Order: sequence, then structure tokens, then C-alpha cells
Amino acid sequence: SSGINAEYGDFEVIVCESGPSLKGHKMAAELSDGGIKTTVIPDSSAFAIIHAVNKVIIGTHTIMADGALRAPNGVHQLAMAAKYFSVPVIVCAAVYKLSPTHLCSYDPDAFNKVI
Repeated sequence: SSGINAEYGDFEVIVCESGPSLKGHKMAAELSDGGIKTTVIPDSSAFAIIHAVNKVIIGTHTIMADGALRAPNGVHQLAMAAKYFSVPVIVCAAVYKLSPTHLCSYDPDAFNKVI
């Protein structure tokens, strides 16, 4: 057998579809083309399947100075499900996504500004 599963052992990646853009479908296709067993689920099913997951890997738009994230749609729900089931969450982001600013609750308009 060839592919990444042959080299690293048998594993599966479960991808949330990431609505409304559905970017998860593209990522799942790319993983599958690379020989990785992949399943796409609706974002709303994350809580139902998270008990069978051993880690959650997410991307983000920005990592704020205090460690907070400006993340894509659905990430908060996924992180809360992971917390409930004690599943570790790993954030993958390039260095250019680090921001020196903070988002404050007393400035709600800051959440809508480009950082």
C-alpha cells in the first residue's frame, strides 16, 4: 500500500465542511488525493462526532496579543465541543498572523475591523 497511511500508520482526518464557503470540501479532496483517508461532516455534526477524535487542528485569521483568535466560522463551536470532551486543540498559523493588538469587549466595533 502506498500513501501517507502506509508510512505513518492508519489514521483518518475528519473535516468540517466550513460553511457557508464549504472550504472544507476542497481541503478534504486535497487530503484524499494525497492518500489520506478523509471524511467530510457538516459543521453542525462536530459535537456528535468529537468523542471519537483524538485532536482538533484548526486554522485562524489572526492570533491576538492575548492569545485570542479571530477564527473562521464554526471554530468556536468546534473548540467548545473539544473542551467538553477534553480533546486537545492545536492552532496552526503562519507568523504573519500574529497581531500586537487586543480585541476589547468595550470596543465592539473592533471585532469588525481588519487587523
